[in-house]
Order: sequence, then structure tokens, then C-alpha cells
Amino acid sequence: MKALSLLAAAMAALNANAVPRHVVIVVGPNIPPALHTPINQRLESVMASGEPGTQVTVFSGDTFQTLSSVTVTESKEFLQRNRNSATIQSAVLAVLRSTNTQAVLSVPRVLDEISRQIRPVNGSVLLIGDAYPCFPAEGYCLTTNWPADLQLRDSGSVFNTTERGHQLEATTVHWLATDPNRSTSERHRRSMERFYSLFVANQSGALVTFTPDVTTAFQSAFSGRRDPFLQVAVNPSDTNRLFHWVGEPPVELKLPVTATTQVVTHVVVKTVTNWVEEVRRAPSPWPAVPLGKTGIGVLWTTPPGESRFVDVDLHVPILKEGVELSWKNRTCKTGRYFRDIQKAEPNPSPDWKNSWEFVELDGAQLPEAIYLNRYAGSAAVTGEVRIEYNGRIQVIAFILPAGPGNKGGDTTRRDRSPQWLRIDLRSLAAGASALP
Repeated sequence: MKALSLLAAAMAALNANAVPRHVVIVVGPNIPPALHTPINQRLESVMASGEPGTQVTVFSGDTFQTLSSVTVTESKEFLQRNRNSATIQSAVLAVLRSTNTQAVLSVPRVLDEISRQIRPVNGSVLLIGDAYPCFPAEGYCLTTNWPADLQLRDSGSVFNTTERGHQLEATTVHWLATDPNRSTSERHRRSMERFYSLFVANQSGALVTFTPDVTTAFQSAFSGRRDPFLQVAVNPSDTNRLFHWVGEPPVELKLPVTATTQVVTHVVVKTVTNWVEEVRRAPSPWPAVPLGKTGIGVLWTTPPGESRFVDVDLHVPILKEGVELSWKNRTCKTGRYFRDIQKAEPNPSPDWKNSWEFVELDGAQLPEAIYLNRYAGSAAVTGEVRIEYNGRIQVIAFILPAGPGNKGGDTTRRDRSPQWLRIDLRSLAAGASALP
């Protein structure tokens, strides 16, 4: 996962003043047997590398009881040498004993009970269990539908957050989904990801991770990451029903009508092999760029059936300041980097923050060139760079062939590296519609 090494370094630097972390691991019922060994191996690994003072509580998603609660009091060096210490093994055994194949994970009730019983300080909650459960006792079955936004304020819904507004304050939630193949379509999966993000956000928490990958889920929960998995907002138009069914038309998102700048639909596709082709593409949701400023953004997607977890990074050199805006350097005197997107988005989201890696520059300044880097992931990528400059929006589509990411390496030779793509913007400043 991106920046784990940087996060580890930052956490180490702050450790003297930081509040010790409290990670609550919720072991849901009905965990597939094939995941038992990877989950316990990963638990041993993260505890063996945990900072002294880290508290780990294992909580049953079936009985809603604490199964084990231990604090890493020994030095990391000792734990790394002695992985069979009683501290680690008590948590591991609690996980092994907690699976009940007859029950279903009720996430709303689990989060209620953790808030009531434990109230973790500087806490992370790692949910391990089904993301698409059928739970007739609580009035929902998510294998064929997903909750409408109305449920967040419906008094009869298990997902009502009206009285849970601060229940997860200062808490991050991470979800190891053990049933990823039960979603019936890409839209079903994305809709559930969005609704779960809303459900947690409406309780003042953040859903930081939603993944079927054991390593990613554990690393994220123990890393201290706080950025939400998705930036979401309630759709005020979603009021006609409690559930949406797979196959029905999407609910229209009704937003206020605002003045927009001219959108230029002429697009140039430029790959790293300099193959050029003209295409046309409908505009995607785009942030409101203040009058007189310059906006530069990038979004991308992968082919159907390929992993969406391809991370393409935007780098914007500010030559007059001698700096470069990117996820590593988010501010300078005349610009700001807003978003770091770490996976492909196959469909436009109503909220631009879910799709666009975006930079805003003061005034009508336009760099001579910008760079795209394949940080991680190996699938082929198609995407677009969008630039709002002098009252026009220019769309530049691009293709990155399949290949490994290089985590931002090759910076001294990026004009020749296959993981980097240079996009020349001088023709935009001159008013042309195509790149050389």
C-alpha cells in the first residue's frame, strides 16, 4: 500500500508524543476456512512489529463480547525474536475460537457495542466478515440489493444514524470483506462501498479500508491511516424507497444548477510509445475551479475484469518556485494538491473527490509539462487529464500499457522510464487544441 514506509517513519518520529493506538479486531462468524491461516499469520506479524503501548482487543462479531485484550509492553526487538510470546498467542487463539458458521455479522450492532463497551482511544476497528449478508432479523439482505440513503435517517432502519452522530468520533474503520464474490455486479459493489462509507461517516468516523486482501486490511488498521476510502455525501434525491435492487435504473442526483466554463470535447490520446489518436469523451464531474485559477486533474480506469487497484500519480512541477506538487508535497506558495486517488474508477462518481487526483494553481499559470507515474498495480490503464485554464477545459486522454509500478522511482530518468508519462502543455498556453 502506498506510503506505508513514509507513514511508519512519520509515526516513529511522533511516537514520543503520540497516544498509543488501540486496534479492535472484530472476528465475524462464518469466516471461510481458507482465510483462517492468513488472518492469524498477519495478526502475529503486525503484533510482532507493533510499537510498545499498542493495545489489541479481539471482539466477537457473534456474541458481542471481548475475547482477548492485550497490550504490547515488550520491545519490538524482543517480539520480533519471540513470535510465540503469550501476548501474541492469546490474541491468535481468540481468533481461532470465535468462528460460528450459523451466525451473520451485523455491522451496525457491532459498532454500537464497541462504542458502548470499549470506546477505543486513538482507535481503529478492523471488521473481518461478510459485506453482503442476509439478515432477516434486522430487515435486510444485501446479496441482491443495497440500502438507499434514506435509511440513514429512517427511524425504523438498523442503519439509522440520527442518534449515532458522534459514536465513531476519532475512530477509523477498516473492513476485510470475506465474501467479495457475492456482489452481483460492479454497480452493486460500488454502491455498497459508498453506503458503508456514508454509514461510518455519519457517525463521525472514517471507513479507511474496504478490501478482500488480508495483508492490506491488517497493515492499514495498524498503520494509523485516517483518510477515508471514499469521499461521500448523502444524495438528497434518494428518498423514494429503502432499498435499490440490482438491475433498476440509477437514482438521479439532483444538484444545484451553477455556471460552468466551456468544455472542449476534442481529446488527444498519447501513450508512452507516442501513438496518437483523436477520440471524443463526455465530460465527467469536475471540481469548481475559482475564477482566475488553474485546475489540473487526472482520473483513470482499467479494462473489465482487471484489478482496479492501479495507482497513477499526478506530478505538477512549479518551476518558478523550484518545487513539484504531488502526494509527497501537497502545498507551495502558489498551489495546492487536493487528492491522492489510489485505484481506478470505472464509472464517474457524483462527487469529484472519489475520482479525480487534483491540483489547483493560483492565477492563470500553466506548467510547461506535467508527469503521470504508475506508482503501483500492473493492469493497463486508460484515463484523462483535464485542465481548466483561462476559461476553457481541455481534456487529454492517455493510455498506459500493462506493466509493473515503480513506487515513484526513476525520477532522474522519467522522460525515458515506461512507468512515467510526460504531457507537454505548451500548446495549451498557445491556444491549440492538440498536443505535439
